[in-house]
Amino acid sequence: METSTSFIARSLYRRLWRACGPAVNKATAPTRALRKSVRDSFRETREVSDPVTREMLLERGENTARFLYSAAHTGSREHQLTHNIAAMTMFRRGYAGRPPVKHKLNKEQQALHDDVYAAFERTLAAVNESHNLSLR
Repeated sequence: METSTSFIARSLYRRLWRACGPAVNKATAPTRALRKSVRDSFRETREVSDPVTREMLLERGENTARFLYSAAHTGSREHQLTHNIAAMTMFRRGYAGRPPVKHKLNKEQQALHDDVYAAFERTLAAVNESHNLSLR
């Protein structure tokens, strides 16, 4: 009997959702940040109909779930990386919701700010590519 893709996707979603808390030692704010990333990722890819793309997304999701469980149990580089991704996600969302108005950034500070986020995005893309993950 063939298992439906939507059932597999829901199962993967639940595993990723459960893995977020232990991956950051059940810290509330990072857990929320990771779970919001999982939720947003699944909402963005909900309408994918191409079977090859869907299979690739499911494989990346499975690898990401294994990575999060590894981060929860080993406390090593995986945990540090996951915690830092959650922190950067929280900072980015904080700036999006309330940009620094009181202390306006000058051009040099804005360039540094943009460089830091660009470097983070490049590093995250490299990790995702090398390990076939879907971290955001």
